[in-house]
Amino acid sequence: MRCTQKLEIVALNRENARVRTLPLDGLGAAAGEILREKGLLEPEKWETLINIYRGNPFWLKIVAAMIQELFSGRVAEFLKYNTLFLGDELKARLQQQCDRLSELEKQVMCCIANEIEPVSISQIIEKVQLSPDNLCNALLSLGNRALIEKEEQDHQALFSLSPVMRQYVKTEYCREGIAT
Repeated sequence: MRCTQKLEIVALNRENARVRTLPLDGLGAAAGEILREKGLLEPEKWETLINIYRGNPFWLKIVAAMIQELFSGRVAEFLKYNTLFLGDELKARLQQQCDRLSELEKQVMCCIANEIEPVSISQIIEKVQLSPDNLCNALLSLGNRALIEKEEQDHQALFSLSPVMRQYVKTEYCREGIAT
């Protein structure tokens, strides 16, 4: 989709019009069916896995296949290593999304990825020294692409990345010095 088309859809969505977008969350508990189909063991550990991978069916299929192959389907064995598995297929998909980002958006993503807790706009501005206008445009763009997560806390917007996106951004962009 060309940039102008995306901007037009975003504008129409904000107006009182017939156009609406629907942000899709992960599958949640229904994601357990994917893990069951892949033959994973220890259903009591599935929720942890589902939460880490945000219920994303594509991500879960990739990690479930790896757990089946390397850990004989034992989820607890995989989880004990406290690591996120991205795999080449998932990395390629994330790279497709991130290749479309501007350097400014990558810088913002890296700033958020380097924080353990969700961050506010003022914290991001302080760390990457951007104008509020540039930062707001970058956050809106990243939010429209579902690349960042937003939560409200005490009437303040806080931004973070999913664990999968955080790991990808930190390994692919932050180490390259795109952002400090």
